[in-house]
Amino acid sequence: GVRENFLVITLQDFVNDLLGTGIDPVLPIAETTKDGAIFIQSAAAFKESKIAGVLTPAETQGLLWLRNQIQHHTITIAGSATAKQSVELLSTEANIKVKQTETGAANLQIYIQWQGALKENTQQLPATEQQESQEKIIAMTEDALNQQIKQTILAAIAKSQQLQSDFLGLGQAIYRQEPQLWQSIAQQNYLSNLQPEIYINGELTFLGDTAQ
Repeated sequence: GVRENFLVITLQDFVNDLLGTGIDPVLPIAETTKDGAIFIQSAAAFKESKIAGVLTPAETQGLLWLRNQIQHHTITIAGSATAKQSVELLSTEANIKVKQTETGAANLQIYIQWQGALKENTQQLPATEQQESQEKIIAMTEDALNQQIKQTILAAIAKSQQLQSDFLGLGQAIYRQEPQLWQSIAQQNYLSNLQPEIYINGELTFLGDTAQ
């Protein structure tokens, strides 16, 4: 899973979210290991100025993807369908597009784009089969990472709806893109009615073995 990323929130970020429209604040939670090392893998979500609940590490990763805070680093993916793979993220981008439906509801489309390089190939195969194998590994790894990203985002949305805390800023996206629509739903329980569509588009290249 993605472990190296953690939420970075400045005091100004917190104040902006606290005073902002269609968004609630969130703060990282610092924890310590048995040997005293500090790490951050979860976050506290607020409803206005009060803590509404705590996000799991997976939910926090979904938050990071939607807030464009995924740092460029190495992700290790372990699954039954592929050998253990390490992907170096080269670029990531998240966009939310808002449209008003015929019934006056908000339709949100979340687009995640990422580019990465496959750093490891633990499959030991003859050279004649290597290229075909690499293509299959890339396709499986792209799919595995796409699914991993989607599941973390879905988890974050579900937690936002459960807590009724818009720490993802979905309402802010509606407010900025469709201000009249926002005015019609702002006083309603709008989070519970949102069913965002999620589209993940990843592009993976293979670096190959570095050993000569």
